Amino acid sequence: MVRSSVKRIVHVSSLVVYDWARTGKIMDEDTPLLNNLYEMGAYTIAKSWQERIVLRYAKAHSLNLSIMRPGFIWGGKQMQIAGMGRSIGRFHFMFGPLTRLPLCHVINCADCLVHALEKSTAVGEVFNVVDTDDIRVWRYVIEFLRRNDRAGVVVPIPYRVGLGVAYSAALTSRISFGRQGKLPSLLTPARFQSQFKPIRFSNRKVMQVLGWTPPFNFDQCLDLSFRKPT
Repeated sequence: MVRSSVKRIVHVSSLVVYDWARTGKIMDEDTPLLNNLYEMGAYTIAKSWQERIVLRYAKAHSLNLSIMRPGFIWGGKQMQIAGMGRSIGRFHFMFGPLTRLPLCHVINCADCLVHALEKSTAVGEVFNVVDTDDIRVWRYVIEFLRRNDRAGVVVPIPYRVGLGVAYSAALTSRISFGRQGKLPSLLTPARFQSQFKPIRFSNRKVMQVLGWTPPFNFDQCLDLSFRKPT
């Protein structure tokens, strides 16, 4: 790339680079980034290191960089997102059924990336890319199950109950196995929070600086995603 004439980079990162445990009521571009990176999963580690490498590279070679951090990208064949909860057989467990989801439909996300590429005001900036946080876990899960013709039992679990179980599991693992203990993401407190923590997600900066609004709302995105072939 250094030998080419390319001077403009739009890097697609993720909201997972933020420290959800230290996030207050609203996640925006000023939310602190992760420090204890290796408590998280491979995806979070990869996204965090991607940002660091791209930032260093852009600075070293005087490139015009924008960093975009989408929320849960969904649409097309990718309808299951981490914030939905977990399914076991006919049972679907959702943690914090009224928790807001930072949804970003794949078509809306692509549209926002084009805006960032074309707008000079995006250079040197970081943007959280979220269509809306008005959709709650409960509605998303019900729509997912209904439109996929999946029968089952939806089991709502309060967020604090789920987080308490994760802390208990982590403590038990630490006592029993020390730092060598390994737990699934659902039982790792930091990773549990990064999927289910009930907070708001601001898209004010991307709308104000880039003049971007999602071209499709949630209901339209549902129709696009579940449209039957003719």
